[in-house]
Amino acid sequence: MTVDLRVIAGLVKKLDAPAGYYRKRSAYSQTELAPVLVSPLDNAKYVQTNKLTLQWIKVPGFDTYQIQISKDQFFLPEFLVADIIRNGNIVTAPELENLTDYFWRVRVDGDNPWSEIFKFTTTGFPVAVSLIQPANGSINIADNTIFSWTEDSLNFSYNLQFSRDIEFSDTLKNIFTEGEKACPFMNLNALTEISPIEW
Repeated sequence: MTVDLRVIAGLVKKLDAPAGYYRKRSAYSQTELAPVLVSPLDNAKYVQTNKLTLQWIKVPGFDTYQIQISKDQFFLPEFLVADIIRNGNIVTAPELENLTDYFWRVRVDGDNPWSEIFKFTTTGFPVAVSLIQPANGSINIADNTIFSWTEDSLNFSYNLQFSRDIEFSDTLKNIFTEGEKACPFMNLNALTEISPIEW
């Protein structure tokens, strides 16, 4: 069965509806009907792959939205990762791949204009490392001792910390290695008078 509609002073009336049956429709332009994306920001990097929350600003008067996530900026069907209908303005993305570019957009459910397209790049959470040397409980550590730990290709930087207590409430020294220059070995000559220390 087809149902004809006509607009009457900002209200939509079904022609076959009983008297007094109206559905309110706000008078928005096509641009105003498009939600505004909030998070993740456009071109965001190092975005988590697990339980990522997408958020946008709701269009007043509309509660149901369609959200699409794609590996392609044209949202071709073969590249769609998610196509979700959801009430509200927040949705959790499915598990995403690491080190991958994604595009996302939102619209009021139905044949309505899409929001801007935002892009983000994923990076998983840093991988925990294991300390190699000096061994736990070592004593009489020499000035030129090399502190080493395991590395992982997913980690972009490391922060080597030294403290007098295991809770690291009084960090004595921080050494940062960043980017591709991160090295699994660090020569340390500045802690000769500190004993004992945690790292």
